[in-house]
Amino acid sequence: MKKHKILFFLLILSGFSTLYGGYKIKIDVKTHFKEKVKLRAVKEGVIFYLKKSGFEVVESGEDYSLWLEDYVEKRVFIDKYKVNITVKLSYPTAFFEKPPIYKIDEKISFKYSPELLDVDETGLWKYLKEKIDDIKKKDMVKSHFVGRKIAYDIYFLFREGKIKDKRFKPIKKQKIIR
Repeated sequence: MKKHKILFFLLILSGFSTLYGGYKIKIDVKTHFKEKVKLRAVKEGVIFYLKKSGFEVVESGEDYSLWLEDYVEKRVFIDKYKVNITVKLSYPTAFFEKPPIYKIDEKISFKYSPELLDVDETGLWKYLKEKIDDIKKKDMVKSHFVGRKIAYDIYFLFREGKIKDKRFKPIKKQKIIR
């Protein structure tokens, strides 16, 4: 009987936390099958920085689906790269893409510098090594720059009201990863 009272209390408490600001917007980050391998590190970077920006990243029960597609990476100089990627935010879907609520054609440039891997202020390097066993150093740096930019843009879609969702709660300025 005591066990049931505790369970009931926890159930009620979780309901109140949802009603009073404990709810985070849930996003499922998706890729098409043909691009899964190519986008593996980028997807993990996006997931990492979305979590840092106050979103909950899930594989089911999401409020929104975030599609990463049409990825093209080009080396423009010995240590400089350009990435083009299409990012689409849509309502939840099981397997197939729905028409997007918002679409961004990202153009991101980054410089590959192995020295970046010497300091792990955000915890990304450790996170990536746990998620992807054989990750290359260049992919870790790419994951940082591309993932951070996409998460930042998604955060500001909600913050600036381009995507209206009453559940969105802006995070403190110093927590935003730039």
